Amino acid sequence: MVSAFSRKSSPQHLKGLALAGIIALAIGVKIGISLARKEGQRYSLEKIQEMIAEKLTKITRLLELSIFCPDPRHISSKKRNRKSLAFSAFEFLS
Repeated sequence: MVSAFSRKSSPQHLKGLALAGIIALAIGVKIGISLARKEGQRYSLEKIQEMIAEKLTKITRLLELSIFCPDPRHISSKKRNRKSLAFSAFEFLS
């Protein structure tokens, strides 16, 4: 037995958790890419993942996932205007 989340787990359970995480990540990336192409904006993968996790914990039937349509206003992301770390280090050393 292996410990996961302070509970005893079998190797199969750990594999299931890892696969579930990979599937959730793939769904989030797919949604982010689709929205970016449709809307032409940048989206936060972290915010998309949080929205997916929230939705998955609230559904009672699998059919409810088919009508999942995230609101782009809540997951949009703006490009940062700050200097890169390398540029800041070079500037500091100059």
